[in-house]
Amino acid sequence: MTQDKNLSRGGLLAALSASAAILLSGCGGATNNAGPAPVASPTIYGINPGDAMAGSALQSSDAKTGYLTGALSSTAHPLEGTVPLGFPAGTMASAVPASQTSVTFRAEIANGNAGNGISGIVPSSVVVTSPEVTGFSQALTFDSAGTGNGLNAGQYTTAPFTLPFTTSGIHQFTAAVADASGQSSTTTLGVVVAVPTDVALFLQSFDSGKTDGKTPPSEVFNAITAGDIVQIDGGQGTGVYPTGYAATTADAQATVVLFTAPGAHTVTEFKPDGKTVVQTSTFTLPAAAAGTTLYAVPAPAATTVAAVSKPHLVKRH
Repeated sequence: MTQDKNLSRGGLLAALSASAAILLSGCGGATNNAGPAPVASPTIYGINPGDAMAGSALQSSDAKTGYLTGALSSTAHPLEGTVPLGFPAGTMASAVPASQTSVTFRAEIANGNAGNGISGIVPSSVVVTSPEVTGFSQALTFDSAGTGNGLNAGQYTTAPFTLPFTTSGIHQFTAAVADASGQSSTTTLGVVVAVPTDVALFLQSFDSGKTDGKTPPSEVFNAITAGDIVQIDGGQGTGVYPTGYAATTADAQATVVLFTAPGAHTVTEFKPDGKTVVQTSTFTLPAAAAGTTLYAVPAPAATTVAAVSKPHLVKRH
């Protein structure tokens, strides 16, 4: 039996041929009488290509808390051409505590197209493993009732399992899928994990510490630019954590992920040459910041957890 389930691709699908836009749900083979369809592999997304938010992500087993997840690489060839990589900008999702004992992984999956119509997903092929943990494997099953809960839009889910990582860092899951035509793909996703003594820095902007002159005054946050290099304390923290994902270079979504501990820190954004300074900030993270997730480089005067982790609007510089 194959499973036909495709995510919405918004205007992109509308612009494709009618054959590519026929999306079916449920069990059984797909039928298409509208003519040849484009060839595309079944695809597991990190960021949802329709709204740049997370489609596949780790979340708490009660689906109330979404954890920071981003696609690092993919072998898929979707209708869009490529899988969007990086961590979802604008999200307020947190790092998953390393002690978390009950999580689920939901995957947002698009059917393949074999040139003669939609090719349904083979349910038994949908599995998530980890290159870091020998023997770790979780099967995913179709679960439309849970779609859209928490951070996640994925239609396939695992049963609850214990997080297999115990150190701070960007740890990796590899999700696999195949369709009835024999096409298959994998997507490697990074999950941000933090131990209780660390602070996870999911950085999308700098707090300038100024106001923009509006009434009431609002803080001005200057966005990080994709491709720029962001360092903490002159590079401290880069490559220190076991998985060593090079998150100091802002990804395609203009986000970086760093780890540190409470105390005084300096974060600097450089152009890709690693020499030209774009912006910098020196600040102090209080002891209470341990175990939290910081969403922007705080203003120099920001010394409380509330000051450094509140939601904000970002302005491009």
